[in-house]
Amino acid sequence: MKKLLIGFSTFSLLVSSSSVVSCTITHQFKNNHLDQIKLLLNTSAIAAQSVILSDKNTTNISTDYSLRTFSQTKITDLYKNDAKKLADKYVTDKKASYEYQFKSMFLTLQSSNWTEQLKKVAQLNKENKTTNLDLAWNDTSTKTTDNNLFKTLSLVSAGFNFLFSGDFTANQQGNLINNFLSNQSGLLETTVFNNNKFSSLLDSLNSIEDNKFFNLSNSLFSQPEWVNEIDKDNNLNQKTLKNILDSSSQKLWEQILPKDENQEFKIDWSKIFTPLIDLLKAFSIYQKIIEEKSDKTLNYSTMDPLHLFSKDKTNSEFLYEVLNINLKDIYNNKSNEQIKQEINSIDLKQLIKFFKNTLVFDKEDKHGYKLQKFVVMLLGSASEHEKDNDIKNNFLLKPAYDWYEKNKEKVKKIVTKQLEKIESIKPFAPTISNNITTLFEIIKAFHQDLVEQGTNKKLKGELDKYLGLAKILLPTLGLDKKIVEFLDSKALKNFLNNPFLALYKQDFLKEVYILINQLSGKEIINNQIIDNISNIYNFTTLKLDKFANYLLGLVKKPVDGKNSFDEFQFLYSLKDLSISDIINNLESFYNKENSSYIFNLDNFKGLLDSIFNKNITASFKYKEQEQKLETKNNLSTILTLLALNPNNVKDLEVKVNDDKNKLSVQIKKAIEEKQYGLASVLLLGYNNNEKKFYKDSILDNAANLFGHNEKDLNKDASKNAINILIKSYLELINWFQNVSLKKYAQDNFAVYLDQNNWSTELIEQKGTIDNLNEPLIIKYVLKYIDPNDNNKNWKYNVVIKRTSNLEQPWTITEITKLTDNK
Repeated sequence: MKKLLIGFSTFSLLVSSSSVVSCTITHQFKNNHLDQIKLLLNTSAIAAQSVILSDKNTTNISTDYSLRTFSQTKITDLYKNDAKKLADKYVTDKKASYEYQFKSMFLTLQSSNWTEQLKKVAQLNKENKTTNLDLAWNDTSTKTTDNNLFKTLSLVSAGFNFLFSGDFTANQQGNLINNFLSNQSGLLETTVFNNNKFSSLLDSLNSIEDNKFFNLSNSLFSQPEWVNEIDKDNNLNQKTLKNILDSSSQKLWEQILPKDENQEFKIDWSKIFTPLIDLLKAFSIYQKIIEEKSDKTLNYSTMDPLHLFSKDKTNSEFLYEVLNINLKDIYNNKSNEQIKQEINSIDLKQLIKFFKNTLVFDKEDKHGYKLQKFVVMLLGSASEHEKDNDIKNNFLLKPAYDWYEKNKEKVKKIVTKQLEKIESIKPFAPTISNNITTLFEIIKAFHQDLVEQGTNKKLKGELDKYLGLAKILLPTLGLDKKIVEFLDSKALKNFLNNPFLALYKQDFLKEVYILINQLSGKEIINNQIIDNISNIYNFTTLKLDKFANYLLGLVKKPVDGKNSFDEFQFLYSLKDLSISDIINNLESFYNKENSSYIFNLDNFKGLLDSIFNKNITASFKYKEQEQKLETKNNLSTILTLLALNPNNVKDLEVKVNDDKNKLSVQIKKAIEEKQYGLASVLLLGYNNNEKKFYKDSILDNAANLFGHNEKDLNKDASKNAINILIKSYLELINWFQNVSLKKYAQDNFAVYLDQNNWSTELIEQKGTIDNLNEPLIIKYVLKYIDPNDNNKNWKYNVVIKRTSNLEQPWTITEITKLTDNK
């Protein structure tokens, strides 16, 4: 029967030499030798295509991807034209996939090892001249839909769906975690240890205070300092929005501005996070009050640059009124606890609404008033009367302006020192520094014109004094004529008339980018930035396409022959979206249900503190090491316990300082009994005896995110928020899988796998198909014609061979490229 299979059939399933054979051909087949040859060609041609498509010089598609895709496709769906007619004629099992056809000819195909099996079938290399292709097979340079990062994200989503489905309670998740972990030993050994020492992961966790993401999270979740000051002094009645914005801004600038001329302009983000986030939390209150008090009857036709919020008051007068509102009036009749929770919360719907109101532009908004409102909120000055308005009276920039006024000489020295580092500007450094006062006035003028859309032409007034002279003098100094051309350009004239509109919807930025590249003689600013961020309007409305490709390239530089979307295939469909599209999609998603989604950041702070609780540590000797290893916080201790094998550890001691839950005795007993998994469950916070979570433990704080915190004044909104966040993540993973990856495959691979574009032509046959005692060699031409690109018409010689040893399968002994474009 095996001889008959190899000699006559390309549609029999042979799993192993001892398997039961299921023939899927009709009795007519063995009497039609020409059809047998054609079927052999068609079967081997699919395998040959998988090899060919991995050529580095053409398509560079992974053999794992192509062969897997072919193998999982029904035979009746795979073939086209004459090949389909032949398959329809002889295939009786209409559900059979190409995998079975491959096995019938080549005898084996393991789904977990596609490429290795294909290499056994097609033993090709340039050295023995069996191919002239530069085959990549399935190496890291090939294109595929497989992505390790996406696999990790998918695993995380599965874990989220399993652990955090709707709620988080001791009876459900607590019991589940206990059952899984309590009897574990050495579960995470390879993760926690490396060469008998802690791995880099554990070292990082032990020094978590140095981690920028931790510092950012800690700052985000903590109450603002200005709240703590108000709470401490009990002076809520005396604090206005202006007070908290000024205070936050002052503290931010104190961390940015240099203390002396020897200090570099360098931002230490670990010091910036807290004052910056405190300022953002104050600004969120400010923005909310502005929205509440704005005149709802105003529209784009009745607004003007000085009246964006009120018909009767200028922007400056309106902001003055808002800034001088007392916090007690904003939070009228609310307790201190309510106020603190409200301040330290994020309303998801309100956040999305803010982004939409700021960055999703309307076609009828020709003057960009929607964005200008945000610019005025952030940079606008406040004055009780417009005639007394001073642009420096802005909460965000006032500390910087005031610092400059007090440190003019220091600023000159700092500027000189910085400019002297640039060789081409070094000769002009003293001159520029001596004109810092003039530059400061220009900056002030730009600030005012940006906020007021050039109503008073302050910038033009300042620069007109110098531009005419500059056009005359600069050429005599031998400076590049492109600078002079730029000074006379329409883009600069538009900018001087209205800096806001020039940045919002005109090409000023594009001209500046081009000038920078021209003067430097190289590409300082990438063309993808030039094309996509020529102005703010384009940045938010144009499809992300090239720009997203550029940004992803900064995250991970693609290998030769790939672009960034080939590395992040699951993000591929982002290229068809704009920032505005993304914001609109988010708004639609979160507004499907009439629910509140409010993240109480106090709950997240509690979880973060319990995870990295410094009061919980461990020390021990690992394997043959005499020096003790030590953990520095709760998480590193838990992971270490889950990694320990009783045979590899000695002198293990876990310390729980400030042991409010009286865990030390239980943990000590668990360690003595070498139940390290149980000890980790106790530190996580599950009380198996009483079937509840220990107070303030990791699990207790995780449950608080789902509205189980008794102090949470809006439990339902907290629970809704965390559930919608998890749902969002699951929906995103689903979008990656079923939209983005599918589109990537369709756009990049489908045309090459489409059998409408492939054909075979028999060239030569040595031996007869009926004589199983002699070799049979078949040579044919495999053609590819691209329907969209004449430069991708290829021909290949393919040779397949059946030996006289019937225990051996067919093999592909040659694939050589003939000519292009024929």
